[in-house]
Amino acid sequence: MNALGTVDGPPGMQRIVGTLMGIPVVTDPSIPTNLGAGTNEDRILLLRAEDMVLYESPVRTRVLPEVLSGNLTVRLQVYGYAAFTAERYAAGIGIISGSGMTPPCFSFAHQ
Repeated sequence: MNALGTVDGPPGMQRIVGTLMGIPVVTDPSIPTNLGAGTNEDRILLLRAEDMVLYESPVRTRVLPEVLSGNLTVRLQVYGYAAFTAERYAAGIGIISGSGMTPPCFSFAHQ
């Protein structure tokens, strides 16, 4: 009914566009598509997400009445911790590039 309400972002935005052999395919406008000698070479980045580790703490709050006690005010803090590592299994990330990543060119000879 509302076609405009179903669009989840402008074209070229990072999102899952389908699957290839059971692997999700994500487009991202920050990956160059104009590399190589003919400036028409694409790049494919591969990632095994299970090899990457992300640690996150819950969001915490605290009140510090001592800091600004001379002004009869308090300091409110909201904080959390996060850490990410991709070095444990560095082979879990790969790049496919080269002359095989250019679009196919078909030449038809007219007889």
